[in-house]
Amino acid sequence: MIKRSYKNNIFLNYIYEFLLNRNFVQALWPTYLVFRGMSLIEVGVCESVFHLTSLFFETPTGAIADVFGRRFSRIIGLLLKVVSIVMLLFTHTFFMAIIAFIVSALSYNMESGSDTAFVYDSLLENNEEKKFTKVQGYREVVLQVAGLVGVAIGGILADIKYEYAYGIEIAVLAISLIFLLLMKEVKGRKIIQKERFSKKIADQYKISFTVIKNNKILLVYIFTLQFFSASITASFFYLTNYWQSLGYSLSIISLFLVIESLAGIIAGIIVSKVMAKLGKFKLLLYMPMLICLGLICLPFMPLSVIALSIMSFCESILYVAMTKYINDFIESEYRATILSFSSMVFSVIMIIVFPIVGLLGESFGLKTGFLILALFTVIVYLVYLFFLMKGKNKIKEIDEKI
Repeated sequence: MIKRSYKNNIFLNYIYEFLLNRNFVQALWPTYLVFRGMSLIEVGVCESVFHLTSLFFETPTGAIADVFGRRFSRIIGLLLKVVSIVMLLFTHTFFMAIIAFIVSALSYNMESGSDTAFVYDSLLENNEEKKFTKVQGYREVVLQVAGLVGVAIGGILADIKYEYAYGIEIAVLAISLIFLLLMKEVKGRKIIQKERFSKKIADQYKISFTVIKNNKILLVYIFTLQFFSASITASFFYLTNYWQSLGYSLSIISLFLVIESLAGIIAGIIVSKVMAKLGKFKLLLYMPMLICLGLICLPFMPLSVIALSIMSFCESILYVAMTKYINDFIESEYRATILSFSSMVFSVIMIIVFPIVGLLGESFGLKTGFLILALFTVIVYLVYLFFLMKGKNKIKEIDEKI
């Protein structure tokens, strides 16, 4: 039996996150809903409902993790995820699908922010916080390998029968709970348990938003990651339907997604070296630029597969860079809340982007939808570039202090 200790937390977390994120249905749910008779617009609405739910519950669930513990929050999130998958498996109506996505969003909220805060605070307990960037890189490799395994096996299972992919997904999630229970709980260091919960939540909001308001560079990081992540995510989910419309089977589509996962794995392996070589300013300059180029090439086969891989690589680098920045500058008891705020920004953007791409795809074809998204992303990048260049010296100053 593995003894519960902060040292074992990191190792157990690698196993848990592999099982949690080895998602056999992650890339398949849009095609599954279409298979169930829903339109691309309804698919877009489902994803928007997911992010609308996240918008309202992301920061409160982050506060729950800060108040009651990261592991506690993650356990609730895992149980909710199983419930959402069971609901989606048996869904026959658009309304039932909406409810499943609401539960799925709550599951995501309970894990989001808590996972990274759990890892960082576990390292703090062992005085190993300097290893955080390396650990984040390894976590990214684990997530990408899990995704690779998930899409490869999930595509094959779904080609046989969709229900097989969903059934095995539930079984693996049940196994992952064992590893989560073996971890030792961590909490913020200044939490006063006697306060009323409502007051704790209010304080988390107040102080967390004050931190963000007073740290403009932090806002730059959050905006950068979440806007481009939203564009990539919207493209990723609709790509399965787009490639199917071009005549590719789910097994072949899974192979394309395996290539994309390999790019993310490479990014996770070399991220610490890339960050050391480029520094924060160049990362914020070049990674979003490459994502824009990838979005432009996305609708054109075979460039589509290469473009998605480049976007995955850049997103992985940006994710590790941003989480390191937040953990370097935010105190432990507010860390999960700030990370949850970051995810909330992502949700706001997805609420707008996802249904619009679906509407464009339903009306003019997904190829046109992708091109319009790429054009809009380039415009946003040019505006973002103006503010990035304006704050260039400030970013470099902070970079040198770390």
